[in-house]
Amino acid sequence: MKGLGAAVKNGLDTVNAGDWSTIAGTNGNFGLEEGDYVGLPTDEASWNFSTFTMDEYNTVLEKIRNGEIKVDNNSDDATKPTTSSNITVDYQV
Repeated sequence: MKGLGAAVKNGLDTVNAGDWSTIAGTNGNFGLEEGDYVGLPTDEASWNFSTFTMDEYNTVLEKIRNGEIKVDNNSDDATKPTTSSNITVDYQV
């Protein structure tokens, strides 16, 4: 299954194993807490950050995996994220 993402491979493996009922009609959540489903390309040729190192990136990934950093996927427009005092957010409607 070369070229397919981890989430797609997981879904296909589940179906091929006959476990369709575990994913049918569900809204899957494929994040770092569930497996290695998301992330930035880390090949040296594709790493274009000038102030964010790959080591810093890997530290953030690990903190998400172990639950130290929580990613809120709330889509309620009335819910706004908490920001620090040096960030100004202009919520456009």
